[in-house]
Amino acid sequence: MVRRKGSARIEAGIVTFLAGTRDLIAPWLAGFGFSQAQREVGRWTATVSFTNGRRYVRLSASCDPRDAPSYCNVILGEGDLKWPEVDWNGVALWRLARDQGDSEASEYPLEAGAAEDAVPDLVERMRADLERYALGFLRGDVSTFHRVRAETNRTREPYRIHTPNGDGRYRTEVDSDSAELKARFS
Repeated sequence: MVRRKGSARIEAGIVTFLAGTRDLIAPWLAGFGFSQAQREVGRWTATVSFTNGRRYVRLSASCDPRDAPSYCNVILGEGDLKWPEVDWNGVALWRLARDQGDSEASEYPLEAGAAEDAVPDLVERMRADLERYALGFLRGDVSTFHRVRAETNRTREPYRIHTPNGDGRYRTEVDSDSAELKARFS
């Protein structure tokens, strides 16, 4: 599925990211049985998701000046790609890297003003990091992924809903769907 959001103009860094996922990541993931399932493109953002059964690899990029700094990210997951489940059923690749001893692992930052030039190298680094830290997941061994996801979700709070109570204040309640997803994926 391809979804296009917003303005007709797409920033050059996003176009370069999409080309890299198509030319470098997609064929490599196909070797593990993953195929593109979703692609969402906006003026400053893009997300491309590849699935193999219930497992997915989701790559994203943001050059949005309202959400600086610019970055790319990789999320591995198992389950639905729809909100809110997708926010609980996945784990960032950098978390798997840290679990394997890379204490410096993080999202993939894009330097301001050089995003278009930096993206091809970042996409290659994303692919190399998938090979280095997520080979088991890609091959179907989800044991380390499950452990890291559970550890991550145990420390998260479920979402809260703030509702006006008529006197200018708000009542706060735990979102029941979020609480169920936290319990399910922890």
